[in-house]
Amino acid sequence: MGSTFSGIEMSKRGLGVHQQALETTGHNISNADNKHYARQRVNMTTMSPLYEPSLNRPSGIGMLGQGPKARVIERIRDHFVDKRINEVQQNSSYWKTRETYLHQTEIIFNEPSDESMRTKLDIFWQSWQDLSQYPEEMSHREQVRTRGKELTFQVRKTFQDLFDLRQRADFDVKATVDQVNS
Repeated sequence: MGSTFSGIEMSKRGLGVHQQALETTGHNISNADNKHYARQRVNMTTMSPLYEPSLNRPSGIGMLGQGPKARVIERIRDHFVDKRINEVQQNSSYWKTRETYLHQTEIIFNEPSDESMRTKLDIFWQSWQDLSQYPEEMSHREQVRTRGKELTFQVRKTFQDLFDLRQRADFDVKATVDQVNS
C-alpha cells in the first residue's frame, strides 16, 4: 500500500511542473517583440513509477505513479531555416573578408598609376629601347641602370607589402581561431 502523502506529493510535483510551464509562457510573452528570440516550451514526462515492495518487482499491476516532471525546456526553431541562416552568414563573412584582402592587394599594386609596377616596367623597357638605338651613349646606359634600380626597389616594396598583408591575414586567422576556441 502507498504512503498517505503520495497523492499530495504527486499533486505538488504537478503544480511545480505546471508553474515552470507558466513561467516559460511568461518568458515567451515578455520576449515577443525580440526578433532574435525563439519561443520555448517545457516538455513534460512521467517520473519512474514506484513498485510495491516485493522480491520480484513485477512490471505490471502494482506500480505506483509519481506524477509529472519537466524533462527539458526546448526552443521551438526551424532547423532548416537556422541552417540556411548560418550558411548565409558564413558565406557573407567569407566574401567580406575576401573583399577586404583583395582591396588591400589592389592598393599594394596601385594600378593604374605612375608609381605602379607596370609603369616602372614600361619605363625600364623603354630605357632599353632607347639604349638599343644609341648603344654608344653613356647617358642611355646610366638611364637603364637607374630604371633598373627603380624597378628593383618597386619589386622589393611590392613583395614586402604583400608579405606584410599575408602576415596580417595569418594573425587575423589565428585571432579568430583563438576567439572561437575560447
